Amino acid sequence: MPTIMLIIVELFSIALLSWYCVTESSADIESDLTHRTTAALAYAGIHDAKVVVDGQNVQLQGHVDSPDAVKLAEKTIASTWGVERVINRLRIAPANHKQGSSITDQPHEKEDRSVPPLSALTKSDTHENSTPAPSSNSVKSCSEALHQAMKKGKIRFERGSEDLTAESKGILDNIAAALASCPHAKLKITGHTDATGQEADNLLLSKKRAEAVSRYLQSRDLPREQLRTEGRGEAQPVADNSTAKGRERNRRIEFKLLNNTNSPGRTP
Repeated sequence: MPTIMLIIVELFSIALLSWYCVTESSADIESDLTHRTTAALAYAGIHDAKVVVDGQNVQLQGHVDSPDAVKLAEKTIASTWGVERVINRLRIAPANHKQGSSITDQPHEKEDRSVPPLSALTKSDTHENSTPAPSSNSVKSCSEALHQAMKKGKIRFERGSEDLTAESKGILDNIAAALASCPHAKLKITGHTDATGQEADNLLLSKKRAEAVSRYLQSRDLPREQLRTEGRGEAQPVADNSTAKGRERNRRIEFKLLNNTNSPGRTP
């Protein structure tokens, strides 16, 4: 019996010592990772981004100048030794944002309200305590940012499904970052297919793909109220469905700013 008790005490001591070592080393790892990731961002020329370290997971916070800076920051952190996961919460600062100033999220309109052009919004058009509508310069900046984000490539899906490819998620990350600086804008997402298969099936697939894009953008912290979706199936081709190249062009996602006449339009 004494032997059994001795073994139990020894095992408990080992467990307690292991727990202490893990706890202490975890704090050291987080401190070291915070220092090295912050230094890596500074070396890359990104000074406004902040890092929050939890274990070996690193969350990026703050505002940067462009979608390219968002992508560069994530790539820089991901390539830092010891980082297991990067959670990118960076936003693009508006054109009139000054370093060190705070940015307040704009209130969103209710779902059942029509959305007038941004240039037409007045104090009476918005909620009582809402922030004034953005200037024409900020609207232009928003549209240009979306243009640049969508030039990165075409939104693609796994064959016959609404599952986004890894490359497409990267493009949508850029679009989400660009749209985050335009809280008044409502983005319309329209899915299109080629004419292969049944018309009803294509219509359903186009709707599911548009909704998949919306869900992914929401996962990047864009509010649902800022997004609209619809599916057109094979009804609006832009090329000949009798050729492989034409069918490829017809399988597409189109984006449109509902309250901006200078809409970015479809993805390449």
